[in-house]
Amino acid sequence: MRALVISGGGSKGAFAGGVAQYLIEEKKLDYDIYIGTSTGSLLISHLALHKIEKIKEVYTNVNQKSIFSNCPFIVKRSKYGVEEIKINHWNVLRNFLNGNKTFGESKNLRKLIKKDFYH
Repeated sequence: MRALVISGGGSKGAFAGGVAQYLIEEKKLDYDIYIGTSTGSLLISHLALHKIEKIKEVYTNVNQKSIFSNCPFIVKRSKYGVEEIKINHWNVLRNFLNGNKTFGESKNLRKLIKKDFYH
């Protein structure tokens, strides 16, 4: 019996999805059990159904705006082309003042998951 297990963690889960794609498509491995948590649970169902192109499309096009409706980060590119990521303290404060218990509000991620994974 062979199991494919993918953990969560956003981009870490996406990396694991790429490894799983390699194992399934290139190595021709077949699995009896598919298990995933968090982002891994989104990947697992599509991997089990061999809908790899669908998850590849979604995970390679996600960005801060598609995740956060109130983004806790500021991403700037320096004059040398290096991305600098800082905390947007105003957005974090606004989120807490609105009664939310997280740095950012991820309503956009919920919409993305419903649109791309549950239809």
